[in-house]
Amino acid sequence: MTSSLLFGGDGGTASISDTLNGASFSPVPTPTSISKPKAMSENAVLAAGVAQGSDVIAYMEQGSGKLFSVALVTQRVSALSSTPISDVLSVNFFPRSQQVITATQKPTGVLYSYADYATGRTASLGFNVKSIAVTPDGGSIAFLKKNTDDATVIVTASPDGTGQIPQLTTRAEEITLFWRTTRDLAMTSRRSDRPGYDLALIESNGSLKTILSNKENLEVSWSPDGNYLLYSYFDSTNGVTLHLYSLASDTQVDLGVYTSAQKCAWAPFGLAVTCGIPSKKSLSRDISSSQTATIDDIYTYDFDNNTLRLIYGGSSSALIGVTRPLISSSGKYFVFINMFDSRLYSLPLQ
Repeated sequence: MTSSLLFGGDGGTASISDTLNGASFSPVPTPTSISKPKAMSENAVLAAGVAQGSDVIAYMEQGSGKLFSVALVTQRVSALSSTPISDVLSVNFFPRSQQVITATQKPTGVLYSYADYATGRTASLGFNVKSIAVTPDGGSIAFLKKNTDDATVIVTASPDGTGQIPQLTTRAEEITLFWRTTRDLAMTSRRSDRPGYDLALIESNGSLKTILSNKENLEVSWSPDGNYLLYSYFDSTNGVTLHLYSLASDTQVDLGVYTSAQKCAWAPFGLAVTCGIPSKKSLSRDISSSQTATIDDIYTYDFDNNTLRLIYGGSSSALIGVTRPLISSSGKYFVFINMFDSRLYSLPLQ
């Protein structure tokens, strides 16, 4: 909860090193008028991503499989495709483009497909694919494949699945891939003999460097430059709490905030995150934050200046819960799917 933060300091200039050395956040005075989240989609949304253009968000509707974009300033909605996609389970959007990878349910399994709606190009990635991850610049993808002896191979490729290069073979379970930078991969995984998840960097020589070990309900989010990690996990004393880790200095700090890293989005410039923070401790040991309905306040944490700013104060009547958040290309809008009605919402940050 936000109340667990140790507010302090004189409000002067600090830095992320102060945060990592345990300095507390200085609250910025709350403005007299606070904006409320505004619905950007008419119907429920499956997933969203930053699209081409200034402050434009692409999204796919749940059920219909229709793709749209919305200009956050004008709230104008445009169709990206005239052909709906049936039985879509998940969507990966490529940043600042009209490329997507969809997973659709077929009688023989889950089919992964690539499409570029700007050029009309499509390609099949096949059925033997899991855990798609797109680089921050949209130039490459990574995914999991099973080989003939049922081990998992981590593969990198071009966006359409061509030029596949095996990076690592592993028998780890429940793997999720992340691009830390445009060249560097990371993964979370779990061993069968313990409850928690590990986070490891995938080195260029194919080895793993573990930086977090056996963390229950581990959720992570990398800074845009890949140098900092926001992560959360459950422990029996404090519940689910948020932490900041510096890769360069190998130092970390408990931010004293009761929320998940997956309820936070990094700003495109500087070192700041905006997070949905549950008003009650309802995040758990076993259920991911995206599947737990919480009424959230929304705060921005500026690690460069060690400041904390209230963006929106939630209420039981508003029913606003943050999931799948992102920040627009200009850094002016916090965008998320609301847990309670699954519509896309936008909230001004400036």
